[in-house]
Amino acid sequence: MYVIHTVMCTARDILLNLYRATTQYFPQFKRFRMDKDMDATFAPILRFHLAQLRRIQITSHTDEMVNGKTIYSYLTAHTTQKNVRMLIKFFAQSSQPMMNARAAECFAVLDSCL
Repeated sequence: MYVIHTVMCTARDILLNLYRATTQYFPQFKRFRMDKDMDATFAPILRFHLAQLRRIQITSHTDEMVNGKTIYSYLTAHTTQKNVRMLIKFFAQSSQPMMNARAAECFAVLDSCL
């Protein structure tokens, strides 16, 4: 259970940081501005999830910027198991230091179990 919780919370934190780095949201207009140059440097799986979060931003989370609770809810209840597995596999095989060693180990363990 600890492994799953750690993986989901770490994925949430990474996606939240990437979202904040690439997206500006203007609640008065219910529109966002995306940093396309930075977004283009990410792997396709990350761009997919960021695009999904941007859709959530303008459709159901219009009053304020997407937060960690919204992303956790998206990962656990509003995306397919296949997409979550692909994200876990990506983070488990990623050579970029996006997380601490313990979280990386949790991703590797969960990826091998899936």
